[in-house]
Amino acid sequence: MPIFKIFVIFQFANDLQIEFARIFHIFVHTEAKVEYKTQTRQLIMDFIAKNPDRIFKASDIARQLPSISLSTIYRNLSRLEKSNIVQIVGAEENKELQYRYTGPGRCESKMHLVCKDCGKFFHLEGPALRLLMHSVARLNGFQLDNQQSVLVGHCAACSRPGR
Repeated sequence: MPIFKIFVIFQFANDLQIEFARIFHIFVHTEAKVEYKTQTRQLIMDFIAKNPDRIFKASDIARQLPSISLSTIYRNLSRLEKSNIVQIVGAEENKELQYRYTGPGRCESKMHLVCKDCGKFFHLEGPALRLLMHSVARLNGFQLDNQQSVLVGHCAACSRPGR
C-alpha cells in the first residue's frame, strides 16, 4: 500500500477521533443542562395551574405545600421565570416577590390589571390597550412594554359597596 494511502487513512481516523471527541463533549455538557421535571416542581406547577389568574408569592405556595421548603420554592420559581412560565410582577411592602403565570403564548400582546384586594389579574387587550399605549406614546413620548406592564387597582367584585 502506498505511503500516501496510509497517510490518508491515518488522517481520516484522526479526524474521526477528533469529531467523536467534539460530539462527546457537546453531549456531556448538554446533558448537564437538561431540566428534569421533579415531583416538587410538578407540585409547584399544579399550584400555579390551579391559580392561573392570580398573583402569588412563594409564601402562598409554602402555605399550600408545607412539605416543600421556601428555598426550594424560590429556586423552582427562579427556573420557571427563566423559562417564561412565570413572571415577576413586583413586590409587596415586605419586599416579597410576587409572580404570575404567563405560560407559552398566554400573555402576548396584553397588559395586566391586578386587584390589590383579591390578587386576581385581568388582561387588558384590544382597543383599550391600543388607546392607552397610543395616548402614553403621544403625550409622553414613552413606549410601553405591555408584556412587563401591570396596572394595580380594585376589581369590580372588590369595589362593590357593602363588600
